[in-house]
Amino acid sequence: MSLVPATLQSSLVSIFSAMGNMSEGGDSYLAREMALAVKTFILTGAIATVDSGAASAGSYVGAGVGIMSIDNSALESALFDIFKEGYEDSDLADEIAFAIDDACTSDNVISIVSTGVLTTPAGVSSPLVANCGGSFTSSKSVISSLLVSCFSVMGSMPEGGDAYLALQLSLAIHAYMLAGIIDNAMDAPVFVSGSGVGKIV
Repeated sequence: MSLVPATLQSSLVSIFSAMGNMSEGGDSYLAREMALAVKTFILTGAIATVDSGAASAGSYVGAGVGIMSIDNSALESALFDIFKEGYEDSDLADEIAFAIDDACTSDNVISIVSTGVLTTPAGVSSPLVANCGGSFTSSKSVISSLLVSCFSVMGSMPEGGDAYLALQLSLAIHAYMLAGIIDNAMDAPVFVSGSGVGKIV
């Protein structure tokens, strides 16, 4: 699997279209569905890390694969507060970017399985598979800067704003994810020390 922005774009278009027929409850609907769409999109990404470290029996070299899953309920709550507040343009862009970044950089969002070779001081090698956690870091300005430009363009659009916003928001979140770094936490009880670094694509 891989992150395909068109899938998120399609979800956002459907959300914005549904809101056009709503007389009330738009903010809560948008927050809930947008948070779920972002989570679903991130779940399609594939994590790969290059790992090295030490276990009690020797040194370790391997590679990790994994997934990232954010708490959509927490993101929903943050987005609802933002939409209810009624921020304008640059402030709205900053707040959305902060909410998404906060969800993605929270604890326990990364699950990784590292597979490699453990080598003892005597030179004896054996396979090792270990479940690991991890963390994600990126720059929220990747999202906010693209959204600021998006809102500026939308201000002069006579129509098609929802479709344009869906496209630009999906591209912004995609760029943010690709710019991020995955840190594989190679901790006890399997590892004494170590690190793994990778990406989500």
